[in-house]
Amino acid sequence: MTERKNFTVRTRSIEEAMVDFPVTTSWSPGAIDADVLILAAGFEPRVSAFPAKFLEFDQAPIRAVLVGQYQTNPEDNALRFQELRPLLQKFSGELREVDADVPEDVLRSIIELSKLGGIDRIAFDISGASSSFIFSVVGAIFRQLPNVELTIFYAEAATYNQSKKVGDDSDSPAEAPEHGVASVWTNPIFQGRHQDSASSYIVAFPSLYLSRLSRCLNFCGEAVESLAERNVLWVLPLTEAEEHKWRRGATVDVIRKLVVPMSEDSSGESMMDREAHIDCHVRSPDQAARILLREAEIKSGRNIYLVHMGSKMQAIGAALALAAREEVSLVHARPERFTPSAYSDGIGNMYCLKIPNLGRTVKSMASVGQMVLVCADGTEEY
Repeated sequence: MTERKNFTVRTRSIEEAMVDFPVTTSWSPGAIDADVLILAAGFEPRVSAFPAKFLEFDQAPIRAVLVGQYQTNPEDNALRFQELRPLLQKFSGELREVDADVPEDVLRSIIELSKLGGIDRIAFDISGASSSFIFSVVGAIFRQLPNVELTIFYAEAATYNQSKKVGDDSDSPAEAPEHGVASVWTNPIFQGRHQDSASSYIVAFPSLYLSRLSRCLNFCGEAVESLAERNVLWVLPLTEAEEHKWRRGATVDVIRKLVVPMSEDSSGESMMDREAHIDCHVRSPDQAARILLREAEIKSGRNIYLVHMGSKMQAIGAALALAAREEVSLVHARPERFTPSAYSDGIGNMYCLKIPNLGRTVKSMASVGQMVLVCADGTEEY
């Protein structure tokens, strides 16, 4: 008779799954080694920051450059692209354009790039990218080219302008950075897996603008008129930069506009208790990913939505987490238009995040909650 071996069983923790997650660092200036460069042609000055720097260091030719073009503010974007295009043409073997607002088009473009063969290193400059474009690109690359080395480049704006009445959509001033809501939809690359009989739960990275946030919540089935804090986790922006700390308070004010009418406490504090919100550093993909992995694990069995209007680096971490947790649905709202002069200006600090193997990173994140067999001798089997 075979002797039975003693063992115990445990589940794999988030800490274990994230132990090798890459760290965001300050960018060390230099040329890049990439087969493909992806970036967005928005209206902000920082969209040209990295391409201009690459050329300063005699950037070698890159096989293909994929440029995301937006439906919003096409005239303003075109003006900025007149500055960006000549820079890209100096090191681009082939310049391709994609509709940054259409995830299916992003996926199609990545599929076409994958057919070139030999795509091992992709650089993604998110400085001018919307959160929707970031999610679509990361999701599409993971589907088609999971084993690539993905390097993220990010240039902050020097200043982020704020309206005197930011978030007040009842009387939007002319200087407001964005206006209206053009569309609300579920990103088809991250559709999620939901059941009609399950209740909903929303993880929201809110922005400073009430209309987009409320439209997304309504789209998720969480009617703003009966908003309950137990169904929404608010992820608030955290930063050590004094010049940007005002954004957290302004974000809280926007949330209060939604929840105070349903609260007996006129101060709104009862709707902003510890169970309802959590801080996440604006430059931490790691924290954003951990938050989503934790919520997906805790709220297993519910229909989970992500409404992401947070920072670009947070979007990277969130996109990786959604690639690992396919049950979460991503909801996005696109503004009707922006006011470039009131949005941001200049070029600030520049950062880099290198993911040596995208698929391996996502696979490790997907292992959260999996059973681990612990043998009597201390060894473990997955």
